Amino acid sequence: MALGLFVWLMVSTVRILWQNYDLQDAKIALGILALGLTAFLLDGHNLVDKINESWVLIWFPVAIALGIRWRPSL
Repeated sequence: MALGLFVWLMVSTVRILWQNYDLQDAKIALGILALGLTAFLLDGHNLVDKINESWVLIWFPVAIALGIRWRPSL
């Protein structure tokens, strides 16, 4: 269940950022997320066992995607 939710969150985040690729924030967030997911795949126990600065690589792009998604339409 948790793995499914995590995959859904990452796919949704990438989809939102890709749809808004013209924004500078979305480009930066996609880069950070790519680095974070690579680090998670190669050293996943570090992200699960220890809450440290490497969590920013996963959750900061998610927060940017939420901000982009919830911005008011102009």
